[in-house]
Amino acid sequence: MKQDCAKVRQLPEGKGIGCYAGQFDKYEGLTVNFSEAVASAGGSVVDANGKATVDTDAAKKGLQFLVDGFKDGTIPKQAATYEEEDGRRAFQAGNLLFHRQWPYQWTLANAKDGSSKVGG
Repeated sequence: MKQDCAKVRQLPEGKGIGCYAGQFDKYEGLTVNFSEAVASAGGSVVDANGKATVDTDAAKKGLQFLVDGFKDGTIPKQAATYEEEDGRRAFQAGNLLFHRQWPYQWTLANAKDGSSKVGG
């Protein structure tokens, strides 16, 4: 994802585009996005018995992906307050290359009524 974003940013039409965003405001969306980052790194938040497992190397790697994303600009700073609609609007406006969102965004992002710059 980072490599693809770097390639797009080198294009004239990719100048200033954000690479990736999700829901990072301080609410349940952050919990879901954190959990997904941990799982994508091979970790878990809790084990089968409900015991916290966020101190494993894999869980730390998932968290580090998010931390590094904000530090290196892969995740735009303004995404720190994104909830579902904030990120969806940024993506549909063509300001993000990748966006972690719920399935309802698919239809809205592909709208052909002029409301989405990324339709199609």
